[in-house]
Amino acid sequence: GALLVASVLSGAPDVAIVAASGGLIISLAQVSKAGGNFLSQGIFVYLGEISYCVYMVGIPWEVLFVNVAVKTLHLHSKQLPWSLWIVFAVSVVPLAAVAHHLIERPARERMKLWWASRPAHRLATETAR
Repeated sequence: GALLVASVLSGAPDVAIVAASGGLIISLAQVSKAGGNFLSQGIFVYLGEISYCVYMVGIPWEVLFVNVAVKTLHLHSKQLPWSLWIVFAVSVVPLAAVAHHLIERPARERMKLWWASRPAHRLATETAR
């Protein structure tokens, strides 16, 4: 975690930041595997459930957020102050939650129904005879 924060604050290349993020994810997975239950609290489980939607809405929201901030605050560049990045980061979570409930969950349910209702594979019926 400290390596990730240091990478971001020092302006390290994206490759280093992504590598530090991967290391953090692997470390957290090992904590869970070792029997730690801190991350099994309800809020963390929910954040894990909506995490895919963070990826889905993150980039489009960033583009929109930065462009609107630049125009409304009359900034000279797209380098936003850190306070606006905090607002961005906090606002991604509710957007991801909405996308999770309106898009991802219904899509998962439809996929499960589709999979359950598909015809049995021809090879399985041939073998059973």
